Amino acid sequence: MTPEQIAQELEINYNVAIKWRVYPEFQPWIIQTWTWFMFDYDYNLPLYISIDNSHWWEDPHAIIVAQTEYDSDKIRIIDCLQVNCSVTQVASILWKNPVQWFVIDDNVLDFYSRYIKYKPATFLADPYDTNATLNETTIYKEYAKYWIHLNLPLMGKSKTWSKIEEQITITRNNMHRFKINNRCKSFMSAIQNARYPEHKQGSNRTQEQTKPIHNMTSHYRSALEYLTVYLINQQEQNFVKQNKKVRYIETANPITWEMSLRKV
Repeated sequence: MTPEQIAQELEINYNVAIKWRVYPEFQPWIIQTWTWFMFDYDYNLPLYISIDNSHWWEDPHAIIVAQTEYDSDKIRIIDCLQVNCSVTQVASILWKNPVQWFVIDDNVLDFYSRYIKYKPATFLADPYDTNATLNETTIYKEYAKYWIHLNLPLMGKSKTWSKIEEQITITRNNMHRFKINNRCKSFMSAIQNARYPEHKQGSNRTQEQTKPIHNMTSHYRSALEYLTVYLINQQEQNFVKQNKKVRYIETANPITWEMSLRKV
């Protein structure tokens, strides 16, 4: 069944269905054809954990686990979890030493049973977490109690915090790089359904919406954006470092035929 037929079956117009989406490139039928297949954690690949933290229990914490491939530009999303608990509890879980279990469901238990087998990861989070107060501490410091350093998705040489619209643009431009494990259906649903506020018919508002609606899709979406911005920035830094290295080639003296190194 084509995307248009699916939309008609749901009695909606296909163009309207994707109009206000944050990530219209993220199509479930495309995911099924080329990225929806079973691959799993690979110990030999770098591991990243991106977190959108809840502030004051208002929303769930969103966690996505990703790996980058050495032989391609692909980024694997291998696991995910949304959980309602305190910052202290989620930090202790990610340190594989839960300090206090809470009311949990099978999804949390299933995630933890896989997570304890993962090697140490690079952790990523919202730059706001460095200042977000948590009683007499901050979210950043609370993770530090469990020896978890939260890396920040900063952009360029100036290490500036990226705006939401910049994060979205970078993620949209790299959406083709993602492979997503079959178990991450809740994550895929969130990315597929993340939307901007609609312009109501007859509304006088003409300014373009740059901030998505804050709802249950926001947390996985933000975690994906932190991951993408961080990885792209790391990639650019590595490219610059490689090009700054002094390169030499082996050459032969045309008279003595002795080999030497020449800077290039």
